[in-house]
Amino acid sequence: MQNFDFYFAGISGSKYFSEAVRVFHHNELASFHLQRKIIDKTINNLRQYRKDPEFIKTLKKDAPWMQLGAPGKLFIDSGAFSMWTKGAEVNVDDYISWLNENADCINLFGQVDKIPGKFGVKPNRDEIRAAAEGTIDNYFYMKSRLTNPDGLLYTFHYGEPFDLLERMLKETNMKYMAFGGLVGKSSLERDLFLERAFHIVKASPNPNIKIHAFGVSDFDLLKKYPVYSSDSAAWVKMASYGSIRTQYGNIIVSEQQADRDMYYKNRFPAGQLAAVEKAVLGKYGFTFEDLKNNRDKRIYYNAAFFKDEIEKMERQQVRQVRVLFKK
Repeated sequence: MQNFDFYFAGISGSKYFSEAVRVFHHNELASFHLQRKIIDKTINNLRQYRKDPEFIKTLKKDAPWMQLGAPGKLFIDSGAFSMWTKGAEVNVDDYISWLNENADCINLFGQVDKIPGKFGVKPNRDEIRAAAEGTIDNYFYMKSRLTNPDGLLYTFHYGEPFDLLERMLKETNMKYMAFGGLVGKSSLERDLFLERAFHIVKASPNPNIKIHAFGVSDFDLLKKYPVYSSDSAAWVKMASYGSIRTQYGNIIVSEQQADRDMYYKNRFPAGQLAAVEKAVLGKYGFTFEDLKNNRDKRIYYNAAFFKDEIEKMERQQVRQVRVLFKK
C-alpha cells in the first residue's frame, strides 16, 4: 500500500526543532540557499545512523508522542525564488556539485527555476514565457550533469503557458515532476489550475507520471486530484500566528487574539470545551491552556496533527470527483 508523501518545509529554519525531529520523524523539504549549514548537519546525522543505528538513541525527543525510527525522506529546494527576491540567482553549477556530493542522502531535489521579471513588478506574457523556457533549459542542463538524474523534478508553474507542459510530457520520459507557483493563490485558483494541468497529464503519452505540488497543504484539494506528494510550511506559520489545525478546521488559541470569532472560547459553547479539548488535543497530551501562550507547543501540535492526517491519505483513497478522472 503506497502512502502519500508530505514534506515538512520550515523544519531546518526553525529553532524549535532538534536534529532528532528533522531526521528521524518527518519527511523534510529544505532550501539549498537558505538552510545549507543545517542541511549539512542533517546529512551528517544520516550517515552516522547508517554506520551505527544505535546512534538514534543518543538523540533527544522533542515531545512525548514522537517515535524516533528510520529516517524520513529529504527533499532539497534550490532556493531560486528567495534569491530572485534579492535580485540574485542560484549558481547552477555549485548546486549540481553539492547535490552530487550528497546524492546518497537526498531523495528528491527541485531544479533551479527561472523567475519572470523583477520582484514587485508584475511580469508580462513574454517575460513569463521566456522564464518558463529558461526553466526547461535549466532542467536539461542539470539532468545531464547529475549523479542521480531521476531525483530531479522539472517544475511547471501556475501562470505558465500550458503548451510547454504538453511539450515536456510528450518529449521526455520523466517519472516525477512538480507543479509550482501555487503559494498565495486562492483555493479556486489552485483548483482550476490543477484541474487543467491534470487533464493535460492524463491525455499525454505520460499519464502516470508522479506529481509533486509545491506549497500545498489543503488536504481536501490533495485528495481531489492524484497528487503523489506535496510540501508546506503552513504548520509552522499557523502556529506563529496563534492557530492550530484540527478536525474542526483552523482554530485560534493564542490569548492575544481572544476577541476574534475563531478564538476557541468564542467558537465553542463553554459546556462543550472539555469534550472538544479531549477530541482535538488529548491524543498529543496538550490542553488549550498549554497552547494559549506557547508558540513552540503549537508548532509541535501542528506537526503531529499534520503527520496523522498525511498517514490517512492512502493512494487508493484519492477521490476522483471530476468527470475527466472517472473511469
